[in-house]
Amino acid sequence: MGLYINRDNHMDIYKNNRKIDEPNQGFFIRNHVEEMIKEQKRINESLHRSFHRLKWLQQQSEYKQSGQWQEIDGKLKELKAINQQHVKLEEQVVTQLKKLENENKRVQQLLEDGRLSKQELSEKLTAIGQSNQLIVTKLEAYGEENEKLAIKINQQGEVQQELSEQISKQEENQEEVVSKLETQVALTEKIARQIDYFRSILFERTSFLAEKIENGYQLTSAYIAKVVNGKEQTMEGNPAKEKEKQKSSK
Repeated sequence: MGLYINRDNHMDIYKNNRKIDEPNQGFFIRNHVEEMIKEQKRINESLHRSFHRLKWLQQQSEYKQSGQWQEIDGKLKELKAINQQHVKLEEQVVTQLKKLENENKRVQQLLEDGRLSKQELSEKLTAIGQSNQLIVTKLEAYGEENEKLAIKINQQGEVQQELSEQISKQEENQEEVVSKLETQVALTEKIARQIDYFRSILFERTSFLAEKIENGYQLTSAYIAKVVNGKEQTMEGNPAKEKEKQKSSK
């Protein structure tokens, strides 16, 4: 029923001169398969981005690790050289200590024998003092080298710790990608099961509709045949009746 407008009184009531927009949506159909495909596509894109990021991280990690391994190798060579210097310095100190010990024994023996004058004793003591000072200087240098070695070892430990953390982080990223892959596989299996389910339903509905169409076609064909046969019989019967009417009129 259309809208009634009283044109005699109150003509403007319920009247709209503007164009009335039609509804932009007459009906809504929700397609579960299409939604699953969209979700699958979204997950595939996310997985694709994760793979590219993992590849980039791995390349960066390999590049950085390569530089760090070279740095570690250089530091190890440096530590080896410092250790060789330590060994050489220790040998020198031990040699000086042995010489000093032998000189002390000889001076003591000369004093006991009374064959050493005051001048000679003073000279010997001065030489021993110089030897002691030389040993002290070498020991101080040895201590400084030990401090440098300790710093180098600490730096080496920090580099190794950083490398270990990067390897652990890379393993975490790989575990994350593996987890996403497992989710992807599970979702794919779910979609496959649902597609099989929809396929079976579609097959059943198609078979049902085909049967209904076939039955309807048979009924329609039978009805049309019946109608056609009835008309033919009517047309065949009419001439006889006409002849009888003509005879009776005569």
